[in-house]
Amino acid sequence: MMWIMYTDAINLLRWLLNVFPSDLRRGYWTLRLSIDLEHLGFIDESLQVSENGLLDPWVRAGSRMALQRRVLRLGKPPRRWKVPSYSRSALQKIPQVNCLLFYDSLILTYNLLVSHSLQINISDIL
Repeated sequence: MMWIMYTDAINLLRWLLNVFPSDLRRGYWTLRLSIDLEHLGFIDESLQVSENGLLDPWVRAGSRMALQRRVLRLGKPPRRWKVPSYSRSALQKIPQVNCLLFYDSLILTYNLLVSHSLQINISDIL
């Protein structure tokens, strides 16, 4: 039963990727297709889909980072011997900063992922 649902999802995602060549959701569709192929045991095809997704100019930053991590995870030797150029940045831990702002007895909480130095003015937020 689950196998049939995965194959239906794979067919739908391939259709979406073929019909809509310039859509901003292509990154999510490519990532989901790669995950579904892996669930069915098609690891090499999943890796190929992830690598092709990285070449797609319509794949945005969040999906691109997820696809890069998938390629690094799925492409370990002996499947792939050459390490991609983005391997250091894709595996880098990004620290999380929790900020509490008090403004007229209202507490605002922000969870920020910081990769570089960050300066926030309260007037910019409010």
